[in-house]
Amino acid sequence: LSAHPLSDLIESAAAATPDSPCTTFLGRTLTYAEIGALVDRAAAGLQHIGVVKGTKVGLFLPNTPSFVVYYFAVLKAGGVVVNYNPLYSLDELALQIKDSETELMITLDLKMLFDKVERLISDKVLKGAVICSFPSLLPPAKAVLFKLFKSKELAKPRASAVVDRLRFEGEILMDPSAFEPVTIDPETDIAVLQYTGGTTGTPKGAMLTHANVAVNVQQIAAWAPGLVPGQEKVLAALPFFHVFAMTVVLNLGVRIGAEMILMPRFVLQEALDLIAKH
Repeated sequence: LSAHPLSDLIESAAAATPDSPCTTFLGRTLTYAEIGALVDRAAAGLQHIGVVKGTKVGLFLPNTPSFVVYYFAVLKAGGVVVNYNPLYSLDELALQIKDSETELMITLDLKMLFDKVERLISDKVLKGAVICSFPSLLPPAKAVLFKLFKSKELAKPRASAVVDRLRFEGEILMDPSAFEPVTIDPETDIAVLQYTGGTTGTPKGAMLTHANVAVNVQQIAAWAPGLVPGQEKVLAALPFFHVFAMTVVLNLGVRIGAEMILMPRFVLQEALDLIAKH
């Protein structure tokens, strides 16, 4: 077992199986090379807006390619990932933001997410946020249909009263050559603050080092020796913000170059349809 920076997982997969599918989301597939390139660009952009080693960055996202990209981009920039449940109330979010000292939240332009982030910023609980485009994650035809028929589900962040504290993904995805390498000590540097409800009282942030998570992934891989790198598919029905899915679906999936079929929320019939299709 070897301890290493967690962002090595996506870099190794992008080098070993660049043309293999990494994420399939609502009909659109991105390869490991494509996701790896987005991680590199996002890491440079996060550094540009002030993310340094130890900066706490929240992921307020359902299972989407954006989660995969920004999870690894934050880690590569030396930041600490703080996972947030998109269904949390404002009070629950505020409690976790204050306890973890989250400085920046990454979310989507969906009203159910953005409206909460906007309120947290206006209430001065949160300093700022990066807003990713949900329609851009869809196949082109679906994106047009979504904007036409489901526009009520989209927020208008550029018209927000807190727009001066928002950054948009277009500004974040920079030339990767601007990235400044960060030295990570896997044994001591925190990769993820994972809040656990499995305690009395309010959830507590478990401090997971890069070594904790990296070695855990290797342990799981050792329990599943029959998995063939670059040949597997995993249905991401569990939410990535939960530690089980973060480890067994996301990190293990990337480690073995699996295609992750992402479900933004679990709906039984949709899951059965995806299993039949893939």
